[in-house]
Amino acid sequence: MSKTLRGFLRQSSHYSIGQVLILFASLISFPILTRVFSVAEYGTMSLISNTVLIVTAIAKAGLQNSIVRFHDEYSRGEHKHLHAGYLSSLLLGGLSLAMIVSALWAMGTMLVDNFIDEHTMTFALLLVSSGMVFFRSAESLLLGFLRAEQETLALNSYRVFVRYLLLGTMLAFLFLVSKSLMSFYVSQLVAMALGLGALAVWRFRAYRPRFTHFSREIFQTALHYGFPLIGFELVSMLLNYVDRYCLQYYLGADYVGLYSAAYNLSDYVKDVVVMPLTSAVAPIYMRLWATKGQDATRKFLENALRTYALFAIPLILGFAADGKTLLHLIASEKFS
Repeated sequence: MSKTLRGFLRQSSHYSIGQVLILFASLISFPILTRVFSVAEYGTMSLISNTVLIVTAIAKAGLQNSIVRFHDEYSRGEHKHLHAGYLSSLLLGGLSLAMIVSALWAMGTMLVDNFIDEHTMTFALLLVSSGMVFFRSAESLLLGFLRAEQETLALNSYRVFVRYLLLGTMLAFLFLVSKSLMSFYVSQLVAMALGLGALAVWRFRAYRPRFTHFSREIFQTALHYGFPLIGFELVSMLLNYVDRYCLQYYLGADYVGLYSAAYNLSDYVKDVVVMPLTSAVAPIYMRLWATKGQDATRKFLENALRTYALFAIPLILGFAADGKTLLHLIASEKFS
């Protein structure tokens, strides 16, 4: 086994352990949410959460991909600009762009509220979601640097920490404040602010970004690479989520809730296999492409795909065979 493939498997294991721990937290929260909220409220929650993900994809502007793409080149000094310029330009530029998109979304939430036209889909809930857009975008940027540096242990430790912080805050708000969607989303906002604050303090001390180091040329180059990839991310999200908007428009929130519960449970299981491999593979093949060329990159990707198939095929068959029983057990009878 080559050194590169061993590194890939080691980093994948970091993502796998982190994803399993995150999945465990999701499996704790999933049956609680399906029992605390009505089917219609669960459907509304799904619509808001998916909308946040779609707007966040725009707010990130693909810069998380640019960070991985250019990290090795700037860190090895292959460009005329210093590494400090690369860090400051992508980090500060990305945060500024995320703030602008979040503000625009906050102003546009009334249009979405009128389109959905559901009594539980309030303007206040959507307004709270604009803060989540900024926090998620900022988090993606900071984790992008850890991913590019292949600091997989630190990255996944943070993801696990934040997921359980979200879980604990959610339970505290739902059972001590109120069992409402507003309480749920405020708890998410509070937990994300705490987690991101800790991550920002830690990474800003390491990167020391300065506006005096900001380079318009570096930022434009990063946008030219990353922005077109928004199309790929958005189309993937629309392929996954547009069905919920159609169900809401034609049938109402109850049907969105029934559909979302089954979909989310499948998604949790899928992420155990897919997320670790896709997260680990990109930094490695970018480095291979820059240092060893096309043939070495192709060989590595072929080996990675075979490794994925070994895990994915048994998982698909097993879940298809007994997924209905699992949904009934975890989500309760009202989602059958």
